Amino acid sequence: MKGQYKKLQFKYGVDDRSPKGSKGKIVIYDDNELLSEFIPELYDDLKLATIDVSEVII
Repeated sequence: MKGQYKKLQFKYGVDDRSPKGSKGKIVIYDDNELLSEFIPELYDDLKLATIDVSEVII
């Protein structure tokens, strides 16, 4: 991204029509370094994720 972007932002969640006990997992890496991890659960409201990517170089 060569310093062109400062943040990655998105909403995430699990669809309420999913089977009982459903969970998700979103994992974001940069060159094998964990930047962020999110674990949404069934019936949670959508959440907003913001990740600093200003130092990410592609």
